[in-house]
Amino acid sequence: MMEDKVSDAFEMFEKDGQVIFLQQQAIYRQLAREVEGSTVVEAGCGIGVGAAMMNQTARSVHGSDKSERNVRFARCVYPWLSFFVWDITKNKVGPYEVVVAVEVIEHVNDIERAVHNLRDSAVHEIWISTPNGTNKPLVPENPLHVREYTPEEICLWMRPYDVTIHHPDTWEILNTDTDVDPLVYHVWKQDRIRS
Repeated sequence: MMEDKVSDAFEMFEKDGQVIFLQQQAIYRQLAREVEGSTVVEAGCGIGVGAAMMNQTARSVHGSDKSERNVRFARCVYPWLSFFVWDITKNKVGPYEVVVAVEVIEHVNDIERAVHNLRDSAVHEIWISTPNGTNKPLVPENPLHVREYTPEEICLWMRPYDVTIHHPDTWEILNTDTDVDPLVYHVWKQDRIRS
């Protein structure tokens, strides 16, 4: 089971003076550009930092997490945003124009159900960042990860939709044979109409 992100954030702030990893900050900055003008739901929002970053450009952002404690904390820190409890392995939500899941799917046990619900909750597109499981042991070194997936596996789950794989820092489009870690996946369901 994934450790509570509220506790993680406090420990991280005491140690490093920040509440999310620098790599995640870079991903959220890029995502804020990508989701401009859209309605967005973030799966696994933790304490809401990423949702707040995307809210600077999106029409609306709804943060969700399976932990009620994380959702309560996020509501206190970002009272102008909407947060709710959502376990992505249980059901779909929305629909929302864009679904975002940053460093989430490696933590879930029922990956096929989770991916199905992420897909069904998005009208236009899905953004997923997750560790690159290429050439890694089946049991991840990180004890909080259930499994780390290869680009081929993720692209297979997203069929018949188009998937592009992005470098987390440069946003360069990569092939499935990359060793970059983590990776960001963009799944196009339909063309998005920006308002």
